[in-house]
Amino acid sequence: MAVSTFLIPALLCVLLLSCHHHPQQTAPIPLRDSLVRQYLHGLDSVGNDDTAGTSVRILKAYLANDTGFLKKFDSDRMRSITFQRHTLC
Repeated sequence: MAVSTFLIPALLCVLLLSCHHHPQQTAPIPLRDSLVRQYLHGLDSVGNDDTAGTSVRILKAYLANDTGFLKKFDSDRMRSITFQRHTLC
């Protein structure tokens, strides 16, 4: 009888403490990503700069996690470097 009177409150304490809810935290956006987003938003809203430029397209693909565009760009870049090496030799 003494064991059960000690065991019940102990189990209740364990259950109450184990049910503590921890809210899921989202990772903050790194400063570099935030600055690039603000910069690109400014370019789009002003309209003076060439947003079709390669550097702007790469930044937009990076932020959008567009791996297809980035892989194609890298492939084209490597092909261009190889071509330049062969034409110079």
